[in-house]
Amino acid sequence: MIDSLDLARQSRMSWVNDIVIVLAELPIPVYWKIGEQNAIDSKTIDGLLADTRYSMESSINAELKAYSRTRDLLPNRLVMADGKWVHKVLAFRTYLRVRNDKHRVALTHAVLSGHSLAMERMRWSERYKPQVPTKWRLCRFCKTHLEDSIHALFVCSHQPLIELRKVFFVQLFSTHPELQGQYSDPGVFFRDLLVKDRIIGLLGKLAYEILEIYYAEPMLVINPAIYSPQ
Repeated sequence: MIDSLDLARQSRMSWVNDIVIVLAELPIPVYWKIGEQNAIDSKTIDGLLADTRYSMESSINAELKAYSRTRDLLPNRLVMADGKWVHKVLAFRTYLRVRNDKHRVALTHAVLSGHSLAMERMRWSERYKPQVPTKWRLCRFCKTHLEDSIHALFVCSHQPLIELRKVFFVQLFSTHPELQGQYSDPGVFFRDLLVKDRIIGLLGKLAYEILEIYYAEPMLVINPAIYSPQ
């Protein structure tokens, strides 16, 4: 350890210097001042660990905010810790506790844009099929709004979806009456539901049943002659 530190202080190759370089090249740099006398004491190491975790979580959160598939639901998520809500980038999420595996997978797909709705499916470039511009990834039922998970779960006016939502809301508001009439943004509503333990299984069931209705019908394909792929 002493030899490696001495080599690093001389800017020569050593495993300590490798760590210094890697830390400094993180998306949010962490600087280890090995020239200081106490460069390897427990307080310094604890500080490096804390700074590295901050760098990791902050850069992940920034990526989530920047990416179209994740910026609506995943950044700045809260979890309950010690009786209060705190922001945690990395945590075991409530929706992963849904016991029914089909419901859990469906809900996870809705959260992470892993579904096969038009908003995601038409993002792919396939053989003889170029990527479809976002504005043409329309709902196969209402044909007026973009077909994403929020629209499918809470907005689309297709009658079978409305019937499923009626059952869901009756059960939801019997458990959480304080939520009734509190939301005008379905995206915010969905995000807040994802942290409620008592109804997360119910939400998973809704996600599964609604996605199954969508998957049973072919996607709406706009005539490619009217647009040029982006």
